Amino acid sequence: MLSKNISYLFYVNFIWLHTAVSGELYCIYGLIQEGKSLEEISIIAPFPLICALGTIKAASIYINKHAAVTVLKKLREIHPDILVIDEKYFENHKVPSDIQKRIRIIDSTKQVLFKFVICMCLGVIFVVILFCVVPLTSMAMDYNKFGWTELKLPYHVRYFYDPYSMPWWPGEYIHHVGCSVIVYVNIFGTDGLLYAFCLYLRMHFEILSIDFERLTDSNEDLRQLVLRHQELIELVNEVQNIYSTSMLFNIIISSFTICFCGFNITLITDVGMSFAFLTFLLMSLYQIFMLCFFGDMISVSSTKIGDAIYKNKWYEAKPAFKRSLFIIIMRSRKPCVLSAAKFATLNLTAFTKILSRSWSYFALLRTMYR
Repeated sequence: MLSKNISYLFYVNFIWLHTAVSGELYCIYGLIQEGKSLEEISIIAPFPLICALGTIKAASIYINKHAAVTVLKKLREIHPDILVIDEKYFENHKVPSDIQKRIRIIDSTKQVLFKFVICMCLGVIFVVILFCVVPLTSMAMDYNKFGWTELKLPYHVRYFYDPYSMPWWPGEYIHHVGCSVIVYVNIFGTDGLLYAFCLYLRMHFEILSIDFERLTDSNEDLRQLVLRHQELIELVNEVQNIYSTSMLFNIIISSFTICFCGFNITLITDVGMSFAFLTFLLMSLYQIFMLCFFGDMISVSSTKIGDAIYKNKWYEAKPAFKRSLFIIIMRSRKPCVLSAAKFATLNLTAFTKILSRSWSYFALLRTMYR
């Protein structure tokens, strides 16, 4: 029953959103046919791109929903059975240092995820409200200045009827508000799930590092830690399979979106629209930066296993045990990564390349405009 409801919701949102996207694309086609300037076309261009990105990201989760549920269940199974204790408790009770480290890692993971989700939600609410209020504000200013105003919409669209006339305008405005909500929920909802996956995987890698650092000369303990390490590697691969294709499109679309937003900011004289595009640009930069940041987080945390083993008193162990540790160190030198369909690894270096590519597109647009 739940699966049917999810399918129903996905397709309803898809139809609701892409009726507006079709209107935007038809509007762009009409402007090109009419020989309009690059400035007029570029104002509309970011919105179909961001709608396409939202659809691709939502579709990737919808198609791989069973894999996503499997990862969630596995993370729930292996979650450490430790209560989060206040720091004052450590001062009044003798708690082993490794237990204290575990508790602090778990607590910090929950706090970081909570803060990211709050910031993300506030940002989405702000951008949606801004884009939906700007046309109304512009209409109010025009009416106050000239005594009349044209009906405006958040997005520029064309249909077989005139959406800028009564009685179509109120319904179309509500339609556009709904589209804004759907797009940003699609993007940041799927990203929020990825952030949670990455944070909890990092938490498990850090706890595993603590266990390796305190490992004694015991083959059974070593075997258990190796199995846990393999589980974490498999979970990272599962997350990679879920998000791989959508992250590739994310990089491509974000490069063009950042370019168009920057181009529009330099040309638009309307303060309200400039501020809206500036906010849109900052949200796009934030979104792609966070993907690269969390991808980098997974890579760094997975390679710390080798450092933890090196801190262990391996030199006191038996030769066979040393060889086993050496194999684990060699494996940990190969980081677990999240990639965009294996074309690019998501890390902070990738973010700088995306900015460089966007700047190249921006410079090309400016040259064409001149």
